[in-house]
Amino acid sequence: MTREELQHLIDVIVQEMMTVAARSPVRCPCHSVLTECCPDRLQGVLDAGATRVGLHAAGGAPSGIASMIDHTLLKPDATRQNIEELCREAAQCKFATVCVNPTWVALCSRLLAGRRVGGCSVVGFPFGATTADVKA
Repeated sequence: MTREELQHLIDVIVQEMMTVAARSPVRCPCHSVLTECCPDRLQGVLDAGATRVGLHAAGGAPSGIASMIDHTLLKPDATRQNIEELCREAAQCKFATVCVNPTWVALCSRLLAGRRVGGCSVVGFPFGATTADVKA
């Protein structure tokens, strides 16, 4: 990706975020999903070069887009029940992955076994201010 393409992608994402932040949550008339999840709105981000979209979409995601979404819960106070719900939603909506803090990876792996939803985690989140041995 060239520097100009990257800047274009950043501009599209920032514009989408500003648009969503400026209005209250409503459902789009074209797909009956939350407006910020509308495939037509996400298409601009995808056209700009994004291959994955991170989104916590408890209300579900439109088909075709779901396989590009990383369903994420990185709150430090997330509970086992929160993680179980996250995995259920991811399986139901057919998201690409669930993204969780490292402590929840084994649980997610068990809950998602045999499903087409992967797991992913973060290292040194949110600041990266941990030592290399801890990250390893």
